[in-house]
Amino acid sequence: SDFITGDTWTTLADSSGTNVIQEVEGGALKILAAATDDDDQGIESTKECFLHGATKSIVFETRMKFTELNTDDANVMFGLMNATAVGTALLDAGAGPKVDSSHMVFWKKEGEVEWRVSSDVISGTVVSNTIDMRGVASAGDGVYRTFRIEYEPGPTDGYVTFFVNGQQCRDKTTAVPIRQKLTHSGATEMQIFAIVKPSSANAEAIHLDYIGCYQAR
Repeated sequence: SDFITGDTWTTLADSSGTNVIQEVEGGALKILAAATDDDDQGIESTKECFLHGATKSIVFETRMKFTELNTDDANVMFGLMNATAVGTALLDAGAGPKVDSSHMVFWKKEGEVEWRVSSDVISGTVVSNTIDMRGVASAGDGVYRTFRIEYEPGPTDGYVTFFVNGQQCRDKTTAVPIRQKLTHSGATEMQIFAIVKPSSANAEAIHLDYIGCYQAR
C-alpha cells in the first residue's frame, strides 16, 4: 500500500491530478486525472527493468477497476512500455499506445466500451486486438478484475498472451484466443505503468488494488 513518488514508483502528471492511497481494506491506489480533456495522470516504475528477448519469460499482473463518468469518454492503459511519459505513452484523442515503442498493454479508448490489447517492439509492427468482453457491458463498469500479460520467449520470436480473471482473451470478431507474435530484435527495456486520460471535462479515475511484474533471471 506504499506510494512514494521517485522511489520504486514515479508519478506521471499533466497538471493537477492526484495519486492517493485509499483507506480501504488492503489499500488501493486511486489515480485521478484533472477534469480536462487529454489530461494524463498515472504511475510508472522508476526504472526500466523488463525486456523482450530469446530466453526470459515475463509476467505482468494488476487488479484494477474504473467507472466511466460519461458512458465511454475515458482513455485507460496499463502494462509494460519503454520510456513512458505524459502525453506520449497514451496518445491523445484515443490514438492508443505510442508508435515505435516496446510494449505489452491493455488499453481502452474514448468512444468505445471494450478493452483492446497491443504489443510491439521498437521499429516493429504493432499487433492489436479488440477483445471479446464475454458478456461484460463496459470496461468501465466499476468492477475489480485481474488483468495478466504473459511473454513467452523464443530464439527469434516471442509470443504475448492476455488474460482477464484467469481466462485467456479472445478476439472480438473471430473468437480465437489471442496470442500475439513479436520479433524481438531491436527491443528495448520497459517499465510498469498505468495511465488514465479523460476526453472531456470529467475527472476520470482508475483504482489499482495491486500492480506488478516479474521476469526470469
